[in-house]
Parts: sequence; structure tokens; C-alpha cells
Amino acid sequence: MKTEEIARDLISRSTVSPVTSEDSFAHLIQMLKKHDIKSELREYGGVHNLYAGFGDESVCFNGHMDVVPPGNGWTSDPFDPVVTDGRLYGRGASDMKGGLAAQIAAFLELKERGHSGASLMVVGDEEQGGRRGTSAMLQDLREEGRLPKVGVIGEPTDLDIQVGMRGIVWLDIHVFGDEYHASKPRLGDNATSDLPEVLKTLNGLEMSHSEDDKLPKPTSEVTAINTGDVYNSTPSRITVGMDIRYVRSQSPKTIVRDVESALSEVEADYRVEVRSHSGEPFLLENRGFQEAAVSAVESVTGDTPEAVTSGGASDGRFFAREDIPFVEIGLDTEEVHVANESCSVHRMRQLKESYVQLAERI
Repeated sequence: MKTEEIARDLISRSTVSPVTSEDSFAHLIQMLKKHDIKSELREYGGVHNLYAGFGDESVCFNGHMDVVPPGNGWTSDPFDPVVTDGRLYGRGASDMKGGLAAQIAAFLELKERGHSGASLMVVGDEEQGGRRGTSAMLQDLREEGRLPKVGVIGEPTDLDIQVGMRGIVWLDIHVFGDEYHASKPRLGDNATSDLPEVLKTLNGLEMSHSEDDKLPKPTSEVTAINTGDVYNSTPSRITVGMDIRYVRSQSPKTIVRDVESALSEVEADYRVEVRSHSGEPFLLENRGFQEAAVSAVESVTGDTPEAVTSGGASDGRFFAREDIPFVEIGLDTEEVHVANESCSVHRMRQLKESYVQLAERI
């Protein structure tokens, strides 16, 4: 099948995250079988994932089947893909069923060319954190002695080469007060009274760190406020959620210390906790692999891709945890999670050929 046909088939299947149905992989399993490639489904916490390989399985193509909900504002059915003016429209076209289609097509072509070996890892949980997808599967492969030598991840990059990323920590800042009936105000300390000053401090947070010339500057953002859902009582606790993207001179411990230090100037009863630490900052140190990726894309597109370290989270952090060199190369970043999501069919074909060329250079 051509890359576009594979992409159409993938988009036509509603696989809103996480993927809990085996049927979502049935057609892909049959496609691989026609090329004499055995595949296996692996389930982690009710989420289904597919793994297939041939030869020494040294090059791992990693992508995710799950997509975010389509939301509103579409001018066509998000799960009925259409091509208009050279662009393929549908939920996941850019993130990342277009990239996944390019990976599958490249994987099949490498098998037909007699390549020494590659593997295909298609996971059903990336959009919700990846713990029941790439993270769990790489742990299993390590125990089985089957870890790949390198990884090629298809997340959107505008066909640039993603070689690094900041770490991610989510914090819960609990602000405490007295709980009492709303009809009898001022019987105690209402936690909402302290909230404005707490938010002002958190929004102006400055974190201690050394300048990192390879990664973007660290960022912090208040992303959630939870007071509970009781309207006739004051909250005994308000939880403020924060998203922190941090660099190599920082750690969850130093970040918590910085937040506590900033809040010490506020007259409030509070506690800071790490809610989630989903990835360390990383940077690809394998120059040879990075240069091979640049050369592969350049040979196909005629343009020299940039080595980038910006962007959001990806399953690359799990490859980094296993000390597996990897790069991310994918489609349009501006189309991620938007209504009328689309990708260029021409760029999708170029991406597929870039994957083939990269595997041949390793």
C-alpha cells in the first residue's frame, strides 16, 4: 500500500486516547502478515499496543495510534479523511497518523529491500502520558533482551530533527483553610482569600538554574485550580496545578525548593508536592546518528533540516531512559490538535523516503 492509503486507513479508525480495542490494530496486523511479518499485541493496563519486527530489529520505528478527541469546528468528518489541494484532512493527520503511515510504509519497504532488520512499535497510549505504551513496552523488551539499537520517532517536527527536550514535572500546591457553612461567613480562614497572592507568586516564579546552551529556558505555568464542587461550604483545601519544563541543571527537588522559597513570602498555609515526574531532560549525544538523520532528510527534500530541542513531551523520553539513541522526525507542528487537522501528502511521502534513507545509513 502507498503511504497515503495507509494514512487514510489509519485516520478512518476512531482511536481516541487511550486505545482499548484490539480491533483498532486488526487491519494493520493483516497488512504486516501479507509481507510475512509477524506482529504481536501487548496489553498494559487495558491499553493495546502492537510490536512487529524482522531481522535483528535494530532500528525501531515508534509511533502512536491514539489521538485527542476531535472537538468542534470541523468542516468535514474528522474520521472520514479527505484530500483537498494536496492536503490530507482528518484527526491525527499530523499527530501522528500521517507520520505513522510513513513509518509503516518505510518499514515494509525495508523488509522488501532485504534490510538487516527493523521493528515497528505502534502504541495506544501517548496522548495520556505513554506509561501504558512505549514506557511499558521498552521495559518488556529490555527484560527480553530485545531493545533496539536506535529509535526513530514520528512525532511532528516539520521534518526537522528533534534531538533533545526539557524535563517535565507537574506540581500540586495545596493551599489550606477552614471549612465552614457559606451562610455563616468569616467563621475561619477561607483558603480562597490566600489564593490571589499565591497565584501571583507562582505566575512570577523564578527558578534557579544554570544556562543551558542546548535546551530552551525552563518554564513554569499554572494550569489547574481545584476547589472541589461544594457550593455551600468553604474549601478546606485548594489545589493549584503547575506544569514545569526544566533543564539539565535542575531536578524535581530543586524545583520544589524554589517554589517553597517563593511562597515563604506569602501568608498562607500550603504544601508543595510532586504530582508527576514524566521525563528527565535529554540531549542526543550520538553525533553520527544525528548527522545520518540530517543527511537522510536532506537527500530527499533538498533542504538541510535543523536540529531542534523545543516542543512538548514525547515518547522519546522513554528511549532516553533506556539509553537508546533516537531522533524524532515528523510532519507539521502547526496542525497538532487543531480542528481541520491536516498534513501535506507530498511531505508525507518525503517523510517516508527519509525514514528509508535513514535506516539505510545506520
